[in-house]
Amino acid sequence: MTTTDERQTLAELAEVGGWHRRNVERTDYYDKAGTRVQVIWQGADAISGGSLYYDDILTTYTRELSTVQGWLRR
Repeated sequence: MTTTDERQTLAELAEVGGWHRRNVERTDYYDKAGTRVQVIWQGADAISGGSLYYDDILTTYTRELSTVQGWLRR
């Protein structure tokens, strides 16, 4: 049985959406047109949390991977 690497899947989703990704240890930073998303990972399959910023202002935080995926689909 194979496991899904959610971190890589999220990176591919972001790339399709035109997001620029920067990977620093267990944190991924995505940015596009004044919007930033920060995702902190627990391994490659679960997130500790994600933050959404508009113009460097924190607008929301989540611990749900599906919510972060929604942000990157915009």
